Amino acid sequence: MLLSMIYNMIKFQSLVLLMVRLIVVLKTVAGVAGSVQLSAVAIPQWVTMAALLLPIVEGN
Repeated sequence: MLLSMIYNMIKFQSLVLLMVRLIVVLKTVAGVAGSVQLSAVAIPQWVTMAALLLPIVEGN
């Protein structure tokens, strides 16, 4: 019970770290591009990608 709780906590933390990393990368890309239009186009793609990655991460 406790072991699975710890495992789930670690899994959740790694998921949060992954999301943070995605956001940082997105911000960096948007910053380098220096274009609001590009970041506006990129955000739905990142959301879609995160939605696709989520079941894979959750599965592991």
